[in-house]
Amino acid sequence: MLNKKSLYRTFQKSLKQISPFLSDKGDLLEVGSYCGFFLDTFTKKYKSWNYIGIEPSKWAAEYARSQLNINTRTGTLEDNIKDFSSNYDAVVAWDVLAHLSDPSAFLTQTNSIMKQNGVFCFSTLDIDNWIPKIMGKHWPWLMEMHLFYYKTKTTEQLLNKAGFKILASEKYVHYVSIHYLVGKIIAILPAWLERPLSIVRSAMPQKIMIQISFGDIKLYICEKEKSIGRM
Repeated sequence: MLNKKSLYRTFQKSLKQISPFLSDKGDLLEVGSYCGFFLDTFTKKYKSWNYIGIEPSKWAAEYARSQLNINTRTGTLEDNIKDFSSNYDAVVAWDVLAHLSDPSAFLTQTNSIMKQNGVFCFSTLDIDNWIPKIMGKHWPWLMEMHLFYYKTKTTEQLLNKAGFKILASEKYVHYVSIHYLVGKIIAILPAWLERPLSIVRSAMPQKIMIQISFGDIKLYICEKEKSIGRM
């Protein structure tokens, strides 16, 4: 898996950002847990917490279970919500909201499985940022799989409607290999530059990672302020 190391580095940073808001023990749910890399990172630091992941991809959920021994259910939150009580101290969802057809329903469902004053942490796109405005159609996060693109005010309104109060918002930091980054840059440059830059790229070591944090992806740390009820 080519991006495994960069994902671990990314989640180590994310965990550092949200740690001041977490207690020493509790119950955590990760929605969209992919191959279990965040939960693997989390459990190494928070050994007294109970945890579970939910992942729509059967392949990724099986990888988490078989390769990392991470407790992971296959499916969506809606698929599994009937099996959850309302006692989670923390819920995290990295790069999930942009993929949802009904983000408001998802946030309400998330609220319903959390304790009062529980912490909800997530990352999502922010089109108010200067990067998408400058790059336009070349902004790399313009993808068919992304159904919603959020503005800061819209995100705040959705959270408030679902019973959450924002405690903090920060730039989401992710790490990529320099090899991967140059490939993305080549894709938006004129065709005549592709061949010489591809030769340069092929000579680059894939192990070197760099930090990307322009603010077009934001990390939100929220608190469950009031109960809304399940949908």
